[in-house]
Amino acid sequence: MKRFIILVMLVLLCSVSFAKEFDGYRGRYSRISTNASTVEVVASDASDADKRAADFVCDGVADEVQINAAIESLVGFGGKVQLSGGVFRINDTIVLRGSDTSDTASGHAIHLSGAGIGATKLDATDTLAVNMMEWLPTEASFWVQVSDLTLQGNISNETTGHGIFAANDNGGLPNDMFIYNVFILSMPENGMHFDDAWGYKITDSISEFNGGDGIFIKGAQCYIDNNFLAFNNSVTHGGGMRMNALINSTVKGNNFFNGEVHGLHLNSVNNTSITGNTFRGNKDKGIRLDEGQYNSIVCNTFSNFDDLQDYGISLEDDTDGGLRGNMITGNSFIGQRLLPITWTSAQGALNSLTYIGENIADEPIIENKVVTFTNKSGGQVVGGDVVTLNATAAGTEFTTTTTAGDDRVLGLVVETIEDNADGFILTVGDTIVSLMKVDGTADIAAGDFLSTFTTVKIAQLASAGDMAFAIALEAYITDDSAGVIRVKLIEPRKL
Repeated sequence: MKRFIILVMLVLLCSVSFAKEFDGYRGRYSRISTNASTVEVVASDASDADKRAADFVCDGVADEVQINAAIESLVGFGGKVQLSGGVFRINDTIVLRGSDTSDTASGHAIHLSGAGIGATKLDATDTLAVNMMEWLPTEASFWVQVSDLTLQGNISNETTGHGIFAANDNGGLPNDMFIYNVFILSMPENGMHFDDAWGYKITDSISEFNGGDGIFIKGAQCYIDNNFLAFNNSVTHGGGMRMNALINSTVKGNNFFNGEVHGLHLNSVNNTSITGNTFRGNKDKGIRLDEGQYNSIVCNTFSNFDDLQDYGISLEDDTDGGLRGNMITGNSFIGQRLLPITWTSAQGALNSLTYIGENIADEPIIENKVVTFTNKSGGQVVGGDVVTLNATAAGTEFTTTTTAGDDRVLGLVVETIEDNADGFILTVGDTIVSLMKVDGTADIAAGDFLSTFTTVKIAQLASAGDMAFAIALEAYITDDSAGVIRVKLIEPRKL
């Protein structure tokens, strides 16, 4: 009886071994159980011992086939796809899959993990012209993790393809993605590209030398921290990271280095904290904020490198009130080529709810005071017009004047304001763009004080006894009233 039992066991063992060696699956091993929690996939250059123990073995030709099969084997109940050390050759997209429930206790999350950045490398073939990894669910999907590996693109051979891509392109929101300890480089487009990203966390990762941005992200409630984004080459978006229509998120402790244009480009980003980051040597701006509201840019460091970074922070507003309620304080600026903080606007100034507070710089910080007043001039005024307090005002009305050196001078109109309508008036600060209208009959030199002129809505060289309200930052010496120059508005003072 004992001999019979031993014989049966030997037959079964040989059958399993034969099945592993010759499963008909293009020479790969495949012993996956449908209820396994971890599936092991080994590279073609793995050891023989690792191959014998693995669930899938790649041959170095189109290794996404085995990786996708491993991921699919876990759909519906979750688990981990563990990639071995070594090189995986990727010739088509790795399709990421998530859970159909947001319940973390369900165990449906799928985690694709390598053996470490220095150990596991996914290398694009020369002809790969699609995303290396993507998550495009057909219905709401949750909890995908990618970690501990390197993705090497083929930017020298192709012009299309992101490293990791997730979007709502197929009708389902990809929620709650976690990326950590991942190194992405040389992708033809963005290192990471996420549309409709909800609840994403990207941490302890590197994205560099990509043809587009290191990270592009749009969505809400994302946390991006301790990443290194360098030498990314997006001319359109900036380079390091572009955040588009993102809300309620945190960007903390990242390093933005040598972006082709900007380190961090924020477009229509609201209620987001930008804290404790380092911006160095980006070729135009460390941070560019377009149309953002109620963001905090606090305790960041901006430094130059190879005389590249023109501005630390640039605030840009193309619509009425697009920049509102932002706080910029506690930042450190060292060696910006032009200015630590600057703004440009279709209206010519920041609105009254944006605060530029105590920052540290080796160049002057631009601070602007903009107030909202009612137009009582009897007609329309436009950006660049000089206005005065209305003599019968309740304290918040303005008009125009033809009195030289008028004591009631208020400031500079920064947007088109119809009669009896409210609008923004810059009273203190730097126009940056050449907006103030001046008369040059009396030559104006840079540094001269300016006052109101006898022609309506125009400034002139101030004389003794005039109420000066601005300092010219450039000259105008033509004998006409057609001058338009950059100025710095000051609290009015009697000369």
